This record gives sequence, C-alpha cells and structure tokens, in this order.
Amino acid sequence: MNMKVPDNFNELLKQTGKVAPEEAKKHNTYIIYKKGNQFVREYPNGRISYILYELSREELTSAQLMVF
Repeated sequence: MNMKVPDNFNELLKQTGKVAPEEAKKHNTYIIYKKGNQFVREYPNGRISYILYELSREELTSAQLMVF
C-alpha cells in the first residue's frame, strides 16, 4: 500500500506532541512517551513512572511499573 503523506505531516506531529499533554491533563489521564530507551508514563499531577517490559520470544509476557 502506497499512501501519500501530507506536506505538513511533520508540523502535525509537532502539534500532536503539544496538544496530547494538555488533553490528558484536561481529562485527568496520563500520557505515555519514549524518553531515551525507556517508556515513560506521566500523570496530570506531574508524577512520572518508567514502564519496564520483560520480553520473551518477541512477545510481551509481563510488564511491571517502577514509580519514582
């Protein structure tokens, strides 16, 4: 499948990155993003937790949360 990418695609991605935290805070939920080699869950109150995955045979077998 060959899809045409809009000319302003990069700008749309930037806007999404700005709007997502605002919307999450408004709806009292968290956002998940990648920071370095880790996935981070950031809550509306500013609390951050790192999501640690244990992978086996290319499948997610378990996940645990480390809160800081």
